[in-house]
Amino acid sequence: MNSFELLSALLVVATGVYLYRQPMETRSFVSPKTWNESPQDAERTQREKARFWGLVFVAIGLVWAFIVLAF
Repeated sequence: MNSFELLSALLVVATGVYLYRQPMETRSFVSPKTWNESPQDAERTQREKARFWGLVFVAIGLVWAFIVLAF
C-alpha cells in the first residue's frame, strides 16, 4: 500500500464532498452572461453542476482508494 496514493485518493474524495456540500462556494460552472441574464436559472444550474461533479469526484476517489488498498 502506497500511503501517498491513498492520501491522494482521499483528497479527491474530500474535494468531491466540498463541491457537493458547498456548491455556491466553488468555481462558477455557469457563464457570466447567464448570471447577468437570469440569476435564478444560473444559481440552479450552478448547484446542479457542482453537485454532479462532487459526486463524480467522490466516486473516482473511492474507486481509487479501493484499488490502492486492494493492491
